[in-house]
Amino acid sequence: MSVNDNDLFDIVRSVWSTVVSLDLERIPDGAPRDDINSEFLCAWMEASGAWNGGLLLSCQESLAREAASIMYEVDDGMLGEDAVHDTFGELANMIAGSTKVLLPAGVTLEQPMVLEEAELPEACLSTWPQLNIATHNDEQMLYVSLFRWEEED
Repeated sequence: MSVNDNDLFDIVRSVWSTVVSLDLERIPDGAPRDDINSEFLCAWMEASGAWNGGLLLSCQESLAREAASIMYEVDDGMLGEDAVHDTFGELANMIAGSTKVLLPAGVTLEQPMVLEEAELPEACLSTWPQLNIATHNDEQMLYVSLFRWEEED
């Protein structure tokens, strides 16, 4: 795999900064986090072809809501769930498009599905990702994970 965590972080940071003017900072591996009880919104993009897996973005719902407020130029109290999901899905789609060029030839990424944590594919919950990046904006967390499933014989 030619994707590395620095390239992936640069893509994510660039998309969020350019589209919704939110600057993400990377959190060092092993740093303590205080988001265990937060509500998260997830965008899952299935990868298939030369290898199978996917790209997962998980962010605190408050961060997705802030991004939607900026994108729609309205107070976040005026946003419905659909607007928040659409915004997060669009950001995920832009990240996937930029990440796609770093994946090996023959690997495709599907359009993002925006899900609640409980709706994630079982493999995301039972497999450790090959790449996992933690970022934040004003203490609101965004995680990016790249999965590659092992081939079954």
